[in-house]
Parts: sequence; structure tokens; C-alpha cells
Amino acid sequence: MPSIPLPFLTAIFLVLILLRLWIAGGRHSSVLLLVTLAFYCIQSILVGVNWGISALPPLTLALVAIVLPPLTWLALKDLNGRVGMGDTTRVCGVVCALALGIYASFLLGYGYGPDAIIALTYLGYGTALILKARGEGVGWAETQPFHLVVPARLAFISAGILFILSAVVDVVVGLDFAITGGKSAAGIVAAANVVVLASLGALYVFVTSGQHRAVETEVSARDEPAVSDTQRDLVVRLKARLSQDQLYRDEDLSLQRLSKTVGAPPRMVSEAVNAVEGLNVPQFVNGFRVAEACERLRTTDQTVTEIMFAVGFATKSNFNKEFQRVTGLSPSAFRTQSRSALDQSA
Repeated sequence: MPSIPLPFLTAIFLVLILLRLWIAGGRHSSVLLLVTLAFYCIQSILVGVNWGISALPPLTLALVAIVLPPLTWLALKDLNGRVGMGDTTRVCGVVCALALGIYASFLLGYGYGPDAIIALTYLGYGTALILKARGEGVGWAETQPFHLVVPARLAFISAGILFILSAVVDVVVGLDFAITGGKSAAGIVAAANVVVLASLGALYVFVTSGQHRAVETEVSARDEPAVSDTQRDLVVRLKARLSQDQLYRDEDLSLQRLSKTVGAPPRMVSEAVNAVEGLNVPQFVNGFRVAEACERLRTTDQTVTEIMFAVGFATKSNFNKEFQRVTGLSPSAFRTQSRSALDQSA
């Protein structure tokens, strides 16, 4: 019975993620992220062919592998804000330098040179990605749209861990070739792909389930801070701006942008909302979105999905979760109940 190499399964899974992002993201899809995922698909297919069907030229595998860390860095940076021409130029320069180093190693016959370059590159980028995610502190959440705060941080950490794992696997495979002539190499690669596939599955379920919490940039509720007049005034101004300008309808609204509308630092805004309302900022903003959604459900024939996007939600799971939190009902149940009440009063 023919078997499917595990890297092919990883490639299929990445293709599914790619298609979902393309369909769901529309105009908001990150082109860099889509290109990066496409490269991962190509690498998984090549690895599957190399270890499960027929050996491929080592230079081809090495050149594809060396592109992934810089490209991933650029794509994830794009998630965290705009990528400038300088960022793209630097990444292109790094890719060219690494590719030339690998090509020169092959030409000069340095057998372990390409493996060393790849392992060090993956280790370096993996460490840098994790440090970036952990080192941003409160500032990380300030520039992100509320619905992307957790996925963006998680993407940096997950990519960093996977790069470090890849570096370790490369070293172990290299040692296996040096000691046993590569007798266990295929099994090592297969085991690594199981870990990668399981990690991708867990990450996909976590991010798309909508059950993750917003990053808490607010003061912990157990601190029970005293509410000051300044904080009350700040929340009043926030409510006025959100209502009058309908800022909550922008699905890309972030804490930083919200704080600029009232001329206060992001930290002060989050502390004020936490102290006065007992909510974090995403919950506070989502309250306005749910309020308009309720009005539309009562008075219009728009579909639930149309209403969801119109009021500023980016995902159905988050919309349903927040609607349930505020009203205690699902959107469909709320519409049925409210219209039934109107019919009875007529």
C-alpha cells in the first residue's frame, strides 16, 4: 500500500491555511504572508520528494530553505505594521548573502558548510522572533487591531520555536550522516514533520476558534484601583468619540489609534477603561459594536454576516462570543426574540 510522505501532509495543510486566508482576508490579506506560506508549501513538497520518492539536488533544497527565515521575518513584521522599502532591501540583501555563502560552500566542497549556514540562520532568526514577541511589552498590543493582538504575538513565538527546532533537526541529521551514514535521517525528518504538523494544527485551531483572550494591557482587576475624576472624564470622551465618529466600525482599530483620538497615552486609556468600566479595551469597543448589531438585527433584514462586518467585527467566532457576552443570546436568537416582542406589542 503506497504511503504519503509526512512533508506532503504538511504541504496540504499549509495549502488549506493559504486558501482560507485568501478567501477570508480579501483585500486585508497580507500578500507577504501568502507568499511566505506558498514558499513553505514548496519546501514541504521538495522535502517529501527528497526523503520519500527520489533524492533532489542538495543545492536546490538548501537555497529554498535559506529563503524562509528572512521571508518569514518580513511577513510577520508586515502583520505588526507596514513594511518599508528599507526592510525589503535589507531582507533581500540577507537572502542574497546567505545564498551566495551556500553556493560557495558547494563549489569549494565544504561538505558541512551549507548545513552549518542553514542551522545558524534558523537558530538566529528563531531566537530573534521569540525575543521580539516577548520584548515588546505593552507596546505590542498598542499598534495591533484588537482582533490580531494575540494571533500576531503567537505567530512570532510559534515561528521562532519552529525555526529553532529546524536548526536542531539539521544538526542531528548532520551528525547522523557523519556517524552512521544517514541510516536514521529519514526517521528524524519524519518525526520532526509530525511535530510541525501537530504544532500547525494546534495553532490553526487556537487562532481560528476565537476563544483566545485579548492581551491584557490593562491593570489587573485584583488591584482594584481607585477611580479618579481624570479617568472618568477620559472614558466619557472615549464614549463620545466612539459614538459620534463610529470608530468602532473599523475592524483595524487599535489601542494606539484610539488613544490618539482623546490625546492620552495608551496605558492611561487602558487603565481608565479598566477602572471605570471593569473591562479591557477590546471588550469596551466590542460593546459599541454589539449595540449597533442589536439595533440592526431589530430593524433591518441584513444577514448576520453582513451586520457582523458592518459593525467592525473581523471574525464570526469573535462576533458570536462577544454578542453572547453582552446580551446572553446568539445573534439569531436575539433577532427572533426581539421581533417576536415587536409582533406581540403591535
